[in-house]
Amino acid sequence: MNFYNIFSLMGLLTISFLCSCTGGSTTKDDTSIKVEQLNGSWLVAKATRNGQATETLDGLYFRFSDSGQLSTNLLGSDVETPFELSGDKIMQKGTQPLEYKIEKVDAKELVLSTTLQEMEFNLTLEKEE
Repeated sequence: MNFYNIFSLMGLLTISFLCSCTGGSTTKDDTSIKVEQLNGSWLVAKATRNGQATETLDGLYFRFSDSGQLSTNLLGSDVETPFELSGDKIMQKGTQPLEYKIEKVDAKELVLSTTLQEMEFNLTLEKEE
């Protein structure tokens, strides 16, 4: 009976180990964000600053192009700069580099978060058709 318990425990540990190891690296590849998902124009639908709704960002847009350019009016005037996508981060290059974290992206909605002048911004954007 003692041999049976040890054998059962070893089998259970082996199965647990194998289950925990499979699928770890493929999940990241399957869910990674692609530049193609960002391409096009996105208009602000909702915005918060430090967790409070704000209307000062009404009219805000982001436009991502196939050529790796980002156009936005986030800082008040229209600016076009190169950008890079790395995991769930968009890095806006140029004289005022910024980093945005992609919280969600699908065919109709893009949710970004960023910090500007020590203030947290959450932006919900809708795809312009």
